[in-house]
Amino acid sequence: MVYILTVICILSSVTASGFCLSCTQCVNLNGTQCSGKAVSCPSDEYTCLSAYGVTFMGNKEVAHVFLRLCENRSLCNQFGSIGFSSGRIKSRTTCCFSDNCTPPMPTFPVEVTRKNGLTCQTCISMATNSCIPTTTMACSGDETRCITQAITSMSGTISSTMALRGCSTKEICEGIQEVDVENFKYSAQVTCSDGNDKLQLSRFIFFLSVLLMLRYW
Repeated sequence: MVYILTVICILSSVTASGFCLSCTQCVNLNGTQCSGKAVSCPSDEYTCLSAYGVTFMGNKEVAHVFLRLCENRSLCNQFGSIGFSSGRIKSRTTCCFSDNCTPPMPTFPVEVTRKNGLTCQTCISMATNSCIPTTTMACSGDETRCITQAITSMSGTISSTMALRGCSTKEICEGIQEVDVENFKYSAQVTCSDGNDKLQLSRFIFFLSVLLMLRYW
């Protein structure tokens, strides 16, 4: 894979005005730092990105994930969150723009608790790709989308699935499409709506989705 990316990068540098960066790729499922090998980004539209996410159950932090990788520049400096019946998932990205640079540690903005008028159905279900909502929740702050996610995650040889419905910021519906770092992979199917049942397929931050599963591993 590294060889293929390197060849692509060389070809890109010949045919385009930019150049490809080399960035650290790693993941830490229990902390705020990681180290790993340097990989060549696939094109000059990519840069070195760090992403950090936290799952809260009530007011207690129950899971952390930190990763570094090459990612599209359009995903830099984003914040996103998902609210559900018993907690919230938050994620933030930062970037830097030189070979093997270290992006700043992502931090979260002050939480806005003001209700925004949107109401979404909410549910959580483990070991399945769907859940049936039994209640609704009032959304707050910038969580202006109703989200439905079905997530599959694999760490080594251990595979997990879950389903989640709740409130979401638009960045979750438009963020990183998928992540495959070292022995850690996750992907999902997601729909987002404005609460009027007009669902449409969207891109999203997979990085956030896996955090909730970590609470149950």
